[in-house]
Amino acid sequence: MCGIVGSIDLAGGTGRREWVEPLLPSLAHRGPDDQRVETSGPVAFGHTRLSIVGVDKPHARQPFSIERNLLNFNGAIYNFQDVLRRLKADRIRMRGGSDTEAIG
Repeated sequence: MCGIVGSIDLAGGTGRREWVEPLLPSLAHRGPDDQRVETSGPVAFGHTRLSIVGVDKPHARQPFSIERNLLNFNGAIYNFQDVLRRLKADRIRMRGGSDTEAIG
């Protein structure tokens, strides 16, 4: 099970990495395989990852950013290959083929 932490600046400022990063060590037991912080606009997300699907895909790291969107989720999409095939058929450009990307 992964660990997720985040903050939103409701005053319209930018996401504050320095508020989120110090919290990650307290979540390390929930996701020992990786940890990362990303910001987008007023949002800052932190994620500690327990890799189940996409272990060998570094582009699957979370938080996952697509254009101006930031995605942070805990789970596994087991039919993601089918979803990715459909998206590619609709000419949606994929970065690498992870389950995270299939819902992004």
